[in-house]
Amino acid sequence: MSYVNVKELWYAIDNAMYMLVNDKGAINMMHVARHFGQVHMFVVHGIFEAEVVENNLEAKVGDECGDDLESGESSHINDNDNKV
Repeated sequence: MSYVNVKELWYAIDNAMYMLVNDKGAINMMHVARHFGQVHMFVVHGIFEAEVVENNLEAKVGDECGDDLESGESSHINDNDNKV
């Protein structure tokens, strides 16, 4: 997943948040990472509109359930002859 619409970058030290706006902030964030071993970074970004995809899962599952197995045997699913 890629976000091309980055609005703000933030990093956290203890319970304080700092906005990353220039090289000075990036260097400070690097020093924090060296000292603590990690940096928690937060990205504020825009969102894209959802893409609606047609759901063909039910039709596909229904078609495949009655197919024969690779071994040539019947799967016995949807097989009315073998009722118990």
